[in-house]
Amino acid sequence: MKLFPMLLIAVLNMPFFAAGQACEAFMAFEEGTKLEYTYYNKKEKEEGSSTQYVKSVRALQDGGTVAVFETELRDKKGKEAMTGTFEVSCQGNALRMNVSDMLGPDMSEAFQHMEVKVEGDALIIPHELEVGQTLPDAQSVVTPGMNGMNLMKFTLTVTDRRVVAREEVRTPAGTFDCFKITSIFKTKMMGSREFTQSQWLAKGVGMVKAETYDKKGKLESRQLLTGLER
Repeated sequence: MKLFPMLLIAVLNMPFFAAGQACEAFMAFEEGTKLEYTYYNKKEKEEGSSTQYVKSVRALQDGGTVAVFETELRDKKGKEAMTGTFEVSCQGNALRMNVSDMLGPDMSEAFQHMEVKVEGDALIIPHELEVGQTLPDAQSVVTPGMNGMNLMKFTLTVTDRRVVAREEVRTPAGTFDCFKITSIFKTKMMGSREFTQSQWLAKGVGMVKAETYDKKGKLESRQLLTGLER
């Protein structure tokens, strides 16, 4: 199943209230919210789909909140490929998540039967974005293991994160006011790979669209929000 790297967590979806404050984030923080995504290859042929479901939201002692997401990935025939969970925290004026949560379905599937250790920086997405803004770089080192033995490390680095535009995006799930963020991704394990990604994020919804390009700027794959239930 060849699906491009994405904010698997869909870093992004809607407000809720906890500890007396609203998390005005680019993320779904309301229990029961369901987001459906469809993945396309460079020829615009469907390669698979996924569902992200906000299972729970809990308050932290420092006044922040954490949302737990359940995910299900399916191949182009609709057959379940894998399931999993991830967390995203809303603290202060930004969302924080592991860079490794942005791994695409191919990599996530490769690690699903292993013990995985993750170290590194948090990926930060401020609650307020504006065109021209530069966002912090981030890096994760993922060390898979089996039977207590560590295997080769996998490094994922995200750099040159920029808010480049504010655009209206129409999808089967609706029409959304989005900020477009571009980033450079570098992966290193046996060898290395570099690609760029554009993401369109809508406040109160999350990731609406994402496109991945090779080093020459040619489109490799696309991800689209095709369903939204609250």
